Amino acid sequence: MSDALDLIRAVLGTACVDDAQARTLLEDALQSETDPLIHCAIVFGISEALATQRAADWAGLAFFEKVPQGLVGEIAPMRLENLAGVRLFRMQVLDRAVDFTAPDFLGFLRLKRRLRERPLLRQSICVLPPAALRDYLTNLAAPDLIVAARQGLSQRWPYAVAQIELTGPARWSFALGLLLLLTMALSAPFIAETWLLPVALALLVAPAAIRLAALSTPQRPLPPPQRPPDEELPIYSILIPLHNEAAMVPQLFAAMWALDYPASRLDIKFVVEASSHATIAVVQARLGDPRVSLVTVPDAAPRTKPKALDYALPLCKGEHVVVYDAEDIPDPDQLWKAALRFRDEPDLACQQARLLIDNGHRGWLAALFAAEYAALFSVLLPALARWRLPIPLGGTSNHFRVATLRQIGGWDAFNVTEDADLGMRLARLL
Repeated sequence: MSDALDLIRAVLGTACVDDAQARTLLEDALQSETDPLIHCAIVFGISEALATQRAADWAGLAFFEKVPQGLVGEIAPMRLENLAGVRLFRMQVLDRAVDFTAPDFLGFLRLKRRLRERPLLRQSICVLPPAALRDYLTNLAAPDLIVAARQGLSQRWPYAVAQIELTGPARWSFALGLLLLLTMALSAPFIAETWLLPVALALLVAPAAIRLAALSTPQRPLPPPQRPPDEELPIYSILIPLHNEAAMVPQLFAAMWALDYPASRLDIKFVVEASSHATIAVVQARLGDPRVSLVTVPDAAPRTKPKALDYALPLCKGEHVVVYDAEDIPDPDQLWKAALRFRDEPDLACQQARLLIDNGHRGWLAALFAAEYAALFSVLLPALARWRLPIPLGGTSNHFRVATLRQIGGWDAFNVTEDADLGMRLARLL
């Protein structure tokens, strides 16, 4: 216990006055099942890099802010989805193999004990901040991540991907069919007026009938959920894909900090295209908190949102994942309610948050847009769910089980309606 308390005091420096305070912090971290290093960094506002550096100094180990350039790494073959859990890799430094590592709290304690028994070990161990280790491994695995983002779905379900190249006869058949349909539509008022009106009427009445049926379908009343204790909530990953949206970053950070969820169980990833230099700079300026990381997506075709999400999916540490767009401001209680629903319904694979337009009062066009969203997310989609029909997911605020999402191949990198496609695929495969 003395080593643990000494490490707490070393990490906090003058912010920790005595062993009693260190013991309280350690007990709080263990009770909430949180790595004490992360707990101290969040509670006292210390950057993750500084906390790791102080822990390395306490253990008597060398510390580097990032991996030195020009070294040759040796990364054992691994599944990409295990990438987020790697904490050690080996580099060749001159004539010596050196292990670069980002230990957790217990890891530092174990290293300290081993160094007492084998002092020469400190010559072959260097400590990195967890963010530096993640960035290095991500850059090293970038080619494989890009290939997986492009081909992950096609490897699991080859005929469900949007990049399938049609054969010549199929292309000509589609073009001729489209031309024939256009010709029939233009000539119908002159040669087929008697049957055109009923067909057009049916096309208009059928969607209205579905909406009226949805409006008359009673919603199942649910008891108000009770927030579980922090230690019962799982790690939740948040993916925020951005492309040339630097102005939205401050609002997004404010929305993330407002979430009513244990800070140590948040894994927030800003997924930014490499070509969005201004956005990357704004996000980088706000890094340091253990909850937040930046995933820079290499500039490679297809330059789509689903490809960026597929690139970041193997890096998620959470049991569940949600996607937020640049303009989203989620309700503070959204994550724990979603986690509670996943826990209580083991067969549930996805949850679509209800999207609300907040500027409906700014004119008739915005009001119509707000009304359409209200009808879709408050009436139609809940009715489709009660009728056990496929749900065309919206483009944001979708919550998934990470294991299920990986199992079905993630998003279709070549599909610009990737969430609607994902909703149909979930309905077919699960």
